[in-house]
Amino acid sequence: MEPSRLESSAQDLAQVQQELRWVELGSEDPGSRGEKPSAPQGWGRLLQAVWSGSPGLVTQLLRQGASVDERDAAGRTPLHLAVLRGHAPLLHLLLRRGHAKALRLLLAHGARADSALGLAAGLGHLEVMEVLLDHGADPDARDPHGRSALHRAATGGHLPAVHLLVACGAAVDARDSLDFTPLHRAARGGLAEVAGHLLDSGAQVNAAGWLHKTPLHLAAERNHRVTVELLLSRGASPTLRTQWGETAQTARVCQPQPPPALRGSLGQAEPH
Repeated sequence: MEPSRLESSAQDLAQVQQELRWVELGSEDPGSRGEKPSAPQGWGRLLQAVWSGSPGLVTQLLRQGASVDERDAAGRTPLHLAVLRGHAPLLHLLLRRGHAKALRLLLAHGARADSALGLAAGLGHLEVMEVLLDHGADPDARDPHGRSALHRAATGGHLPAVHLLVACGAAVDARDSLDFTPLHRAARGGLAEVAGHLLDSGAQVNAAGWLHKTPLHLAAERNHRVTVELLLSRGASPTLRTQWGETAQTARVCQPQPPPALRGSLGQAEPH
């Protein structure tokens, strides 16, 4: 082997050994002990390396046979932790440059990107979502509660994430375990911009979910006036009833009077 390669290999090995020592000490990265939160004690080395964002160490551990299915006490895999930590610049470097591609190795070793996509969407980590989608994550994959990534992005009010998922073909009227669509979730949170984009993308404005509640029911009962106005302007029916016979007016619980547009739609005069 050429002397330059021997020197390079020795340097790589020294770097990996140093990273192992940092992990064992529980520090986030060199020179930052006490400045950033350390990985929880009791985790395996791969989980700790992913938490700290150490691409060289992650790669070395995988090559040494570390299991990509390793989980923490909450059931999270290394891939979930990478998403949770939002190491987007690092992930881009690993995936798109010509050297150590740790996340790609995680995926190549059998890690599934689908559930991680939902987590990233719920956190609004757009760049991480792009990485996962580029590597085969299903935009319509569901979590144990039937929620798609679009449900979670809409619930969190992460408009750029919603834009990305819709552009990637995510079903805008997907139903979760409560039979709610992403539009239901956006309306319930009063997230008018998200609701507007979902409607622009073809979401059903009068979709009936749990207890036959429509997005309008959910927005009205929480006094989300702007969202109520939006839904009514896009064709939401104020006369549809829930399983208990409530209309959007009678379902409200947060205000003494319904929003002005809702009163008008119900044939009520605004107070003078």
